[in-house]
Amino acid sequence: MPEIRAQWVTSTCDGVDHLVPDGPTGERPDSGLLRTLCGRLSVPAAMSCPPLPSCPECRQFLVPPSGRAELPARRAGVWGLLVRSEARRRFPAPRE
Repeated sequence: MPEIRAQWVTSTCDGVDHLVPDGPTGERPDSGLLRTLCGRLSVPAAMSCPPLPSCPECRQFLVPPSGRAELPARRAGVWGLLVRSEARRRFPAPRE
């Protein structure tokens, strides 16, 4: 099965988040409707709308990545060292 890249979009129609594939979905670009992976037509909510529960039918399309190399650990730069030392100073570990 080919890999499909998709993103979660909050729908105003049914109050759940749906997976919408990247790229053309077959709908008219000016219609404002998005075809979801579960086959529904969705009207996307405003970007300020909080995430809602995810669609159970869309979740079936999620597959854990397999065979992908792990990302290398990031080295702590100057900023990371400063933030960590400041956090330790302000929030010391509790003593036992």
